[in-house]
Amino acid sequence: MCYLKNIKTQLLVAFSFAFMLFSMNAQTTRLSDAFCDGNINSLGTNMTSSVNRGQGHRFEISKADGTVLQVYDAIAGNQAVPSRSKYALRFTWLNGCDIGYGFTYRVRVSWFNGSVWSAYGPYCQVTTPSVPLVVGPSFCGTTVTSLGVNILAETNQMCGHRWEVRNVDNSLVGVYDALAASVANQGRSAFNFRFSWMPFGTIQNATTYQLRVAYYDATTGAWSAYGPSCNVTTPASASTQLAPAWCDNLNIPSASTSITCNAVSGVTQYQFSISAAGYGTVGVLTKSLNSFTLSELSAPHPIAGVSYDVVVRTRTSPTGNFSDPGNSCFVRISIPTTTMSNSDCGRTINYLQQDTLFANIIPGAEAYRYRIVDGPTTIIDSVMNLTTYNGITFRKFPGVEYCKSYQMSVQVRVNGIWSDWGTPCTISTVCEPITELRQGFINSNIASCATNLYVNSILYATPYQYRVTGPNVNEVLEMVGSQMRLSYLNQVANVQYGNTYSISCRVFVNGNWCPWGPARNVTLQIPTLTNAMCGANIPTMSTNVFCTSVGCATDYRFRINGPGLSNVIHNPTFTNYFRPSQLVSQGMQLNASYSVEVSVLANGSWSDYGSACNITTPSAFVVSDFEDYDLINDKEEENNLFEGNLGLTNFDESSLNLFPNPSSNSFKFSIADFQVLDNLIELTVLNSMGQIIEKQSFKSIEELKNFAFGENFAQGIYLVNVKTGKNQIQKRIVKLK
Repeated sequence: MCYLKNIKTQLLVAFSFAFMLFSMNAQTTRLSDAFCDGNINSLGTNMTSSVNRGQGHRFEISKADGTVLQVYDAIAGNQAVPSRSKYALRFTWLNGCDIGYGFTYRVRVSWFNGSVWSAYGPYCQVTTPSVPLVVGPSFCGTTVTSLGVNILAETNQMCGHRWEVRNVDNSLVGVYDALAASVANQGRSAFNFRFSWMPFGTIQNATTYQLRVAYYDATTGAWSAYGPSCNVTTPASASTQLAPAWCDNLNIPSASTSITCNAVSGVTQYQFSISAAGYGTVGVLTKSLNSFTLSELSAPHPIAGVSYDVVVRTRTSPTGNFSDPGNSCFVRISIPTTTMSNSDCGRTINYLQQDTLFANIIPGAEAYRYRIVDGPTTIIDSVMNLTTYNGITFRKFPGVEYCKSYQMSVQVRVNGIWSDWGTPCTISTVCEPITELRQGFINSNIASCATNLYVNSILYATPYQYRVTGPNVNEVLEMVGSQMRLSYLNQVANVQYGNTYSISCRVFVNGNWCPWGPARNVTLQIPTLTNAMCGANIPTMSTNVFCTSVGCATDYRFRINGPGLSNVIHNPTFTNYFRPSQLVSQGMQLNASYSVEVSVLANGSWSDYGSACNITTPSAFVVSDFEDYDLINDKEEENNLFEGNLGLTNFDESSLNLFPNPSSNSFKFSIADFQVLDNLIELTVLNSMGQIIEKQSFKSIEELKNFAFGENFAQGIYLVNVKTGKNQIQKRIVKLK
């Protein structure tokens, strides 16, 4: 029988899961109409879906023949670059160089519901803009200033370019494979061409050459046909350039490194013209020797990671003209490496979530990348926002383990370029993590047995055990997380205010209980009057004077000392407040200061009295205090005040009301149908201090009914008294801010 029930349960679960998948797959999305089966103006166009679903989208990009090129996960893209949308695709966001100009691609979209990806929606065809593969128009028909000038195609296409060089008679001079050269020579472009990159001796000065370009399609493994040719002329005369050791050097050790050019016989001065992309010309240095340093540039240059193009001119006399520039070369100061701080190297980490590790700071750094290595396992995480940089913790490394020694190293990014990894150092994790109360709770006074007490969190720990000892308490309490309360104890009946309790904790990690952490004390303090009451001037004798309401307490009592009262103990019965009016009969006076202490009843025992607070009673009685002071003892007079009919007919509490109440503006009277026998109606309004702030007389009910008041009253509670003859009614109103 049990077996059949289990089979039914399993079938029900399987059916529910299948239904969930069916429901989700029934909801698909695709590219929006603006892009579906259309053209885009740029590879950087933001392509969105017709409907954003779930937590983000995934885009499959394939060729027209169905060959899948790439799948772009927009959720992962957003995590790496937060400015990117989780629901959009740009071809420029794809890895590699699969996408080209003038091609049609098929795109379909899937969405993620937090657990699984949906089925893909229908295909949409997207055509990229058609751009001819030609030499940039700014070079065609011109004479370049040096053989080292970068010559560009009008648009970079696919993975890289191949440049064909011919004489004007169409005879072949040679072919320069920029893609292969960029692999063999770090820093060279996979798309650009320089005459100086052709084999030595093949290019002549003052000569016109025909250039044309082809591109490499990685998806087919083939080169395209060449585009149309373009004539470019080399300069009339050659000059000098940076020496081979420095030309296109990406690792200049420092700004003070001496960089030389090839010496030229008979030259009296060398002129180094230095520029950088995005900055233009950053310096022109005229030197008597064939060397310079980047430190001679004006601030903010030199900047580590920036590539500087350098061309050299010469002259043979101090007043003569400089020669044409030689070939351009670039140089770059290498990005400095950094390491973990000395205080962290060799450290053993206990709190993987809280213990912070720091790298030695590099001025001008944009980001830091950290790597921990344990044999074949490498985990990398980055800190990209340095405005909030406060180091890194091991919890940032997915899969980090206890009882391991990791080799930890750092990269730094400057001007968009990452340095090499710095020298690694050993940082270990403890085998058995321990924990204790967080710093703010150690030796603290807690207000209530319901106060949350927290220990330092331990990664992967569940559950936590808390050992609590104190007067009549010795218990181990097990909780899911890093928070507990004294009120959770099974022995809570023994918890008393005013006692100090010792608390230690241990955690369950990797299938074992770890050692107990150090015991720390907390004191369950006896309540006092609330901050609003302690030292306050009480506005009326009927005002409630509160103490803090605390857990585990079932009653409160107050000990009061002052004029007319000596160690008077007042127990208002199961409430955490009293009214001064309740103590008038025992001797409490107006305009006097009193010391108030509080004791609480917890688990059948009264605590000692806590710290004293002073309160000051009001200087005079106010109308709202009457019922509390029991000043109206004459029943006949009381009837005259509230229920008499000497002045009017059918006039009682229900006959007259005020509206709106409360109000942030003014108040008006709502008056039942009754007849005034005595012409004069008197209105008096008093504030909470018993002061009269409004007084009016009316000759008829209509006048009273049409009267509005209170617009300029301050925020607070007021007593409204309406009197005619010997009859009066009192109402309280509340004025809002």
